[in-house]
Amino acid sequence: MDSLKAVLTTAAAVALTLVVAVAVTNALQSANPVVKSIALAVAGESKAKAETPLSVVKYGVYYVYEGGGWALSAAPSAVSTPQLYAVGFGNCPADISGLYGRAYAPGSNVVHVTGCSIVVPSIAKEDGAVAITHYLPMCVSGTDFRTETVGQYFTYKGVRFRVRLVIIRC
Repeated sequence: MDSLKAVLTTAAAVALTLVVAVAVTNALQSANPVVKSIALAVAGESKAKAETPLSVVKYGVYYVYEGGGWALSAAPSAVSTPQLYAVGFGNCPADISGLYGRAYAPGSNVVHVTGCSIVVPSIAKEDGAVAITHYLPMCVSGTDFRTETVGQYFTYKGVRFRVRLVIIRC
């Protein structure tokens, strides 16, 4: 009888763990559709509107070159970009360290979590330069999001960059 009770207790614990894991995974993969659409529009440099004001969070980040490739980081290194910006829409965390350690290509630089969508800088090689697009909000909340883009080529720490700054007006 004790072994049957132990088996049933173990099975219940495993089932509960699976239910919690599925719930957490679903929460991380889903995002508020309004917040998600605003972030995707901004990343695509399009206009977007929300019916109620959304919080906008600016994050200072860098791309660092290490191990033969570029990776998003919280701090610069010997070979890195100048400070860049990521922007979060909605109920976003203060810490985005979970996004560090990898490069984000154009078109796949929007990360969604429950209640928040973050547009991170994209990076790619283009015409002999490192091409970067990053985002700078001019507000801390808003409903009417419009973008304006400026760009420049320059050399920094011995690396040729083409940087595009997407200014977000809200």
